[in-house]
Amino acid sequence: MNPSNVLRRSAALVAFVFCATAQGTRPGAQGQGAVANPARWPAASSPATLMDPRTEAMVDALMKQLTVEEKVGQVIQADISSVKPDDLKTYPLGSVQAGGNSSPGNNERSPASAWVDLLRAFRAANQA
Repeated sequence: MNPSNVLRRSAALVAFVFCATAQGTRPGAQGQGAVANPARWPAASSPATLMDPRTEAMVDALMKQLTVEEKVGQVIQADISSVKPDDLKTYPLGSVQAGGNSSPGNNERSPASAWVDLLRAFRAANQA
């Protein structure tokens, strides 16, 4: 499977999960749930020089091993202000970031040791 298909499938999966759980409505469609139409999405493409059959085979093998929850988790980047290390035991997130004003303990002047402790906690939870 080439990267554009992986991206398209990942986007379709995220859209499906979102639409399956969305409570919102489209503008002008009162009372109706949001609907995604992947057929209308632009096709992604990469130059042929970026395509490596061995890498594609490895990606295909890895994708087959992931559950739906793990695939969705890989496209989610949670912020440390909204996720705690123990959450990684329940939610297989793709990454965790410290964006904007996020900091350990909501202390913008957290010492380096607090950052190291938080990083270690996330790593330990991810390996559990």
